[in-house]
Amino acid sequence: YKSKYRKANRHDSENETTRTKREYGKYLFVGDSRYKGMEKANATDEDVFICEVGEGYDYLINQMNNIKYEIDDDTALIIGLGVNDLVNIKNDDIDYFNQEIIDRLDENVIVIDTNSYLNAIGFETQDGLHYTEETYENIYNYIKSQL
Repeated sequence: YKSKYRKANRHDSENETTRTKREYGKYLFVGDSRYKGMEKANATDEDVFICEVGEGYDYLINQMNNIKYEIDDDTALIIGLGVNDLVNIKNDDIDYFNQEIIDRLDENVIVIDTNSYLNAIGFETQDGLHYTEETYENIYNYIKSQL
């Protein structure tokens, strides 16, 4: 079926694109401790998680061979990193950073802005950084619904 998607935080129709949603045979999640939590709460047989606690950009670069090994034409790559690379961040900083990335990406890349999603629906954390199981489930389901 056809679905409209927009790049995060853009509301003008000029930036909306129509694409056909599809199912993937594999979902490859690359991330930090938040994806570790998501893996514990939600992993299915079609999911592969490459994630470690406390990691960031350098980890992503160092895992590139493992990522390439896991990817094929039927794989959705989902990257969730950044919280360990920044200090004293605020939601406004995250929104700005996300928009900067979006503005530089190829139009075929789908950006799933989980920060805006969580702010819209509300969320809870265990310790101010790591989410509750319910929040991990919400993020996981939202990501899969956007692909």
